Amino acid sequence: MIDKVFNVLGNIKNKIFGRQETALMKYYSSAFKIYYFLSASDGLIDQFERDAALSVVKNATLKNFEIIKNLDPGKDPEYYEALTKYLYELLSSLEQEASSSYSSISFESELANSKNIINDISGGDPILYGLQLEELYGILVTAIISDLILHENELIYLDKINLYYDVHKNPRLIKIKEKLIFELGSEQIISYYKFFVPLINSRYGKLKVNSFLNLQYEKWKAIEHSKDESERNKSLYLQKEIMNFKRHFR
Repeated sequence: MIDKVFNVLGNIKNKIFGRQETALMKYYSSAFKIYYFLSASDGLIDQFERDAALSVVKNATLKNFEIIKNLDPGKDPEYYEALTKYLYELLSSLEQEASSSYSSISFESELANSKNIINDISGGDPILYGLQLEELYGILVTAIISDLILHENELIYLDKINLYYDVHKNPRLIKIKEKLIFELGSEQIISYYKFFVPLINSRYGKLKVNSFLNLQYEKWKAIEHSKDESERNKSLYLQKEIMNFKRHFR
């Protein structure tokens, strides 16, 4: 599929695509396949999930490709616009192809493939590797939460992703996950806690559970005086529910 997409550009491919750009296209091809695999794990792919994927395409076009970031739009606006359009169309083609082929992938194999591609993109630079992994993880969590409901199958896959990328050892990935999940409604966040708190207990013991719940309690208590009434109510409700978890896992 990658070569077919590149052929759209004809000879211009050799002028603007180097090793990094080729690797990025492979990366997004893999990311979109996992994205749609996760999106379909609740039984369907809805418009929220498609819109979120297109948002990824738009952001990636402008933020991830050095050939775009290094251009001054004011110096040659026509070339800048044409190149941006080409990249957007290429990424859109990968997104569309993934939306119809995701069911044929092996989830674990594709995770491994994406990790290998990130290694290739970063060239051994741990900072670049970390940044690319953060973007990928954000894309995958977005796939899980984009319909605003956390289904059990999605939580199972989130756990697999967390284990594969050692998310519990990476504060930046934890922050990405919680930022996205905590934008959901209170009941969905409770579903998240109900799924993961027992797993933390079974894997790491009650001390780790209590440490996790204490941190969660502090997060929500910090916004209990928000000017936004809905945020205040959400904070108070979740504090109460977290205390119930703490009593259960004493």
